[in-house]
Amino acid sequence: MILKIEDNCTGLDPDTRISKTGLGLQVMASRAQAINARFMIQKGKDAGTQVLVRLIHG
Repeated sequence: MILKIEDNCTGLDPDTRISKTGLGLQVMASRAQAINARFMIQKGKDAGTQVLVRLIHG
């Protein structure tokens, strides 16, 4: 199962580490880890950013 959140704007730099001041991405990463899912931030196809959570069941 894959959850993909994508924008087509300038997006985030995928090399940027999760902020220590904001909670949004930290909470998403923590919840993904809690269910043994993989949390990724990467560049979008044309522009923007993709936030992906991949869960392999079984």
